[in-house]
Amino acid sequence: MNDLRENIQNNDRMLTTPPVDIESTCQDCASQPKENASTFFNRLESFVQKAIARLNMIQK
Repeated sequence: MNDLRENIQNNDRMLTTPPVDIESTCQDCASQPKENASTFFNRLESFVQKAIARLNMIQK
């Protein structure tokens, strides 16, 4: 999981850099919520950990 997080954090700049052909992207992009990739993956990791904990409780 740490390798994935490091890879995403290193590529964070790619996610926040607009494409070269900006006209070909969605015209409603400004209306979509913006989120830092690190924040997204921290929340995803937390969600996965909670799911694993619940599965472990069910199996006991």
